[in-house]
Amino acid sequence: MNIYMLQGSYGRFGLTSAMFRRCNEFIKHGHKCFSLTLDFTDDLYSIEKNIRMDKEISDELIFLNPFIDASHKAINWSSKISKHMQDSYLLCRISETEKNSRTLYYNATGECITCAESGNYEVNKTYDENVLIYESFSNKGAVVKEKFYSPSGLCIAIREWDEQEKKQKCFLLFDYSIGFVVEYENTFSWCISWINSTISENQPEKTLDKSIVICDGPGSAPKLKHISTTLAQRYYVLHNNHKHSNGKLTKRDETNLKSMHTIDGVIALTPQHLKDLIADYPNGKFHSIPNFTKIKDIKLDDDFIANRIGFFGQLIDRKGVKDAIDAISIIKNKYNTDTYLEIYGIAPSDQEKVMALYSNYAKEKNIAHLVNFNGYSSDVFHDMRKCACVIFPSYSEAQGLTVIESLANGIPVVAYNCNYGPAAMIENGENGYLVDTGDREELAKKILDIITDGNLRKRLSNNAKTSAIEFSDSNKIYDSWIEAFNKTN
Repeated sequence: MNIYMLQGSYGRFGLTSAMFRRCNEFIKHGHKCFSLTLDFTDDLYSIEKNIRMDKEISDELIFLNPFIDASHKAINWSSKISKHMQDSYLLCRISETEKNSRTLYYNATGECITCAESGNYEVNKTYDENVLIYESFSNKGAVVKEKFYSPSGLCIAIREWDEQEKKQKCFLLFDYSIGFVVEYENTFSWCISWINSTISENQPEKTLDKSIVICDGPGSAPKLKHISTTLAQRYYVLHNNHKHSNGKLTKRDETNLKSMHTIDGVIALTPQHLKDLIADYPNGKFHSIPNFTKIKDIKLDDDFIANRIGFFGQLIDRKGVKDAIDAISIIKNKYNTDTYLEIYGIAPSDQEKVMALYSNYAKEKNIAHLVNFNGYSSDVFHDMRKCACVIFPSYSEAQGLTVIESLANGIPVVAYNCNYGPAAMIENGENGYLVDTGDREELAKKILDIITDGNLRKRLSNNAKTSAIEFSDSNKIYDSWIEAFNKTN
């Protein structure tokens, strides 16, 4: 049985980590596993390269992307196309550029290799990556056309945008194997076609088993219902709370979940989330299967620093970054104790702007010297073990992979008791503490209790590792997935 993990793009967040751990488990049990990304982003190659270097990710995992796939097919045919024809494509790229528009040429790592304005063009014919993107901008700065090229300079796709309607006008795929330019309504319809073709082409002969497609991102979830039911069973893992902290349904999740009764199953990560989903969408097909982690064979209390607190997560307000900074400020000003907050994580976008925002917030609180922004952690377990405790002041979750990873390392967690996740993993006063969401004073007090009471910290730490066993039994979680697949059958 082939299993496909579907995401728009890779991110350095818990969602991607959870997906790769699941891939490893399926591969361990003899399944052929594919990781499908649908977007082409500036950092796709650097992220994929780092992923391939990660020793914890199976070498048997197959990475596929429609843009890269189209480029590889063009490369295979480029030897059959005359040099004159290849040069004409390069010239075509220049001549179609509007005067007064701004043109940027990127290599696959996002480096700008040519910038041209007002008709003064430079041509760089060196292609040493898989796909080159060319963008044409209107005078208002909006992208009106994107072109994608293979390393040999062959155009593989064109995507045009309607500036007034703010939507795609068309998507053109250059298929050199048949000698035609195939027109799609938009990238969405092309991706659906590519997914179905990919599943069909890789389907083992003489098997009645359908493939499995598991989607891990809300942006790609709408594509699931368009994947052929004769080829695959389709599942959506809900990695976020489908409600705002005020109890109202989030717009994107409401749209997705209303149509999810047409697929084979939606996976909630906690029993409580499952219960609420069933109540809100009685026609849905829901299962509860948690994300999991590995328990490292470590000695507790080896590396941690008593006044060092860890925050691991995206740099967004929903994760409670300001709450974490406020807690350190309260400990400093109310209890006259210096506590260092080590923040690990990046922003989904505008990294420098977001970092400056939170850095300035720490300065306003006069504790900038106590707050360190460390960026993305390449070794989460190692960085966690340096901390006396980890705080998780999130306002909304689906589970909270940080909590699982912390407990597995024997690190006590102080978390907001938000929906969903923390209460399913933290037993208050036993392996950490649950605090009412938004109560920064209590958050600070519980942190202070842990860093000033060595015996308490040791007891919480011992209990933390024991409590994580439930979320480290990968065989049990694999069995839950197989049970979900069989229920559909």
